[in-house]
Amino acid sequence: MGSMQEIWMWFSEAARYCAGLSLLLLIFKIRRLPWLFRILIFVLAVDLLTESLATWMFYRKINNMPLLHLYTLLSFWLFSFFFRELFRKKPLVRRYFWPYLAAVSLALAANTLWLEPFDGFNSNAKTLVQALFIGYVVYYLFDAFGKTDFLQARDLAISLVNMAILIYNAGSLFIFMFAKTLNNGMLSTKAQSGLWMMNSLLYLIFQLLLLFAVWIQVFKATKSSS
Repeated sequence: MGSMQEIWMWFSEAARYCAGLSLLLLIFKIRRLPWLFRILIFVLAVDLLTESLATWMFYRKINNMPLLHLYTLLSFWLFSFFFRELFRKKPLVRRYFWPYLAAVSLALAANTLWLEPFDGFNSNAKTLVQALFIGYVVYYLFDAFGKTDFLQARDLAISLVNMAILIYNAGSLFIFMFAKTLNNGMLSTKAQSGLWMMNSLLYLIFQLLLLFAVWIQVFKATKSSS
């Protein structure tokens, strides 16, 4: 199990470096970034801070489950704002965004208060948010079909961000869906480590795709718009 855990932690560390590099590139060009990519600055900052703090707590054998509750809510807000900007011309989005955001936020808070305590795994909330993210991307793919020009750097960068969100959330959905079962000892320790290693690999792929999208936006799209 030791070697598997080492691989798992290596994936996590590599993902943090990717997130940090993406964040630096975006901050470097912040004045010329569209709002979509300014929102990504906050996404990456929250990711980097949460992953770093969770790793620190893990090594010191401190329960880091409360971080997941906070991260789930923050990531829901940030990616919802990202897609709100992407769909800003849609009448339904303009009309119902704030009630929708409030309703889901209340559901996540209620889950923490009454169903899955703050010091335990929030499998229900994480599953709901990941399913919503998948829904956002699927809608984007249908809406953008036939309109997206991949030769345009901005279109390519936005599409890569969407692919990153889809691959990570679709790939890790079942892990978080059954996270409580995993933690209750229904699987062997080695099998559990294997699943979390797979989740870390998916997260690394997510950060690599984001880094590629950020690089295209910073070095290609900003040039073409100048």
